[in-house]
Amino acid sequence: MARKLTKRSVKKESFFKILLGDFSKHLHISPVFIKNFNGGSLRKCSLRGPSGKGRAVELEERENGLFFSKGLQGFVKDHHLEVGNFLVFRYDGES
Repeated sequence: MARKLTKRSVKKESFFKILLGDFSKHLHISPVFIKNFNGGSLRKCSLRGPSGKGRAVELEERENGLFFSKGLQGFVKDHHLEVGNFLVFRYDGES
């Protein structure tokens, strides 16, 4: 019997956040997750929720790390996010 060969799935790097405080204005990105960017300096990225609706979000580098910033409020509003929600961010290999 022939065996069907499939592409080996590529591991999708991810991190999670529990939404606390003023998360709609800035949200810290895990330092381990930043390694996916291969040392590149990103200024923007795209966040897409389970509905498929996405938003362009700017990244802001601060003394204490990299944060999602401008545009995040729209994403929060689109997805009705609230304090205590649990989000998983997965890197798709692009932005």
